[in-house]
Amino acid sequence: MEKIEECKLVSAPLTSHFRLTLALSLKIEEEKEYMSSVSYISVVGSIISVIKFICECFYILHFNS
Repeated sequence: MEKIEECKLVSAPLTSHFRLTLALSLKIEEEKEYMSSVSYISVVGSIISVIKFICECFYILHFNS
């Protein structure tokens, strides 16, 4: 396995795929009630987990190619 200092930088634009629209907003009262019970820390933790997974996939693909 290579050292981090020996790795080359790659550009991986992700933001163009993630867009928030009104179509994704909460529409019915049940959705609003459910989301009001979800804690902020749970949402942030889930986002961090997804980002970590994406980064690990890019890392594996980069070093296996």
